[in-house]
Amino acid sequence: MLTWAQLNIHHKPCGLLNVCGYYTKLTSLLDYAVDEQFIEPEHRRMLLIDEVPEALLTKFEEYQPPKVNKATWALQMDRR
Repeated sequence: MLTWAQLNIHHKPCGLLNVCGYYTKLTSLLDYAVDEQFIEPEHRRMLLIDEVPEALLTKFEEYQPPKVNKATWALQMDRR
């Protein structure tokens, strides 16, 4: 999902209902991927997470897709 977003194939968010912290380690891994520059921060923010269903739905309603210039992103990849 995040890879397709980085490739500008889609701009849709994805949601995780993190009941009892089930996805906490996954989100830590994704945060680490951001730190290692494998995932762009604006794309990581496309993964909406909450423990409360209503709060997660609110995040979907308020979601704004990232405004990323694909050409700029590709040039950054060349420099890595």
